[in-house]
Amino acid sequence: MAFAILALALGVLFQIFSLGMRSTVLSEAYSRAVLLAQSKLATVGVEEALAEGATAGEIDDAYRWQVSVQPWAVEESKDTAVEDTTVLPRRFDPVQVTVDVLWDEAGHEHSVSLSTLRLVGRRP
Repeated sequence: MAFAILALALGVLFQIFSLGMRSTVLSEAYSRAVLLAQSKLATVGVEEALAEGATAGEIDDAYRWQVSVQPWAVEESKDTAVEDTTVLPRRFDPVQVTVDVLWDEAGHEHSVSLSTLRLVGRRP
């Protein structure tokens, strides 16, 4: 009887240990994906001018990345309390930059997505 209880307890402990190891591996993969996404997001617009569209690539044959740049709609505010007839032209347009990092882990696809706004100067 004691041997059966011991075997059952060891089985439960091994399952808990296995679940903890899988969680650690997945957490490490997410952390790496976030670092890769932050790195890619930091380089967008530095090496070349920001242009509307999407690009993609691979890192270490394990992670895939996608960068999309699209205009960000700015709503013009209408303040009725102030009647200002002079409207200054905007010199910059905001664009939304989104970086997606994808990878496969144990037959499941995972992803991390980071997004930010950048200002692009208007050409005269």
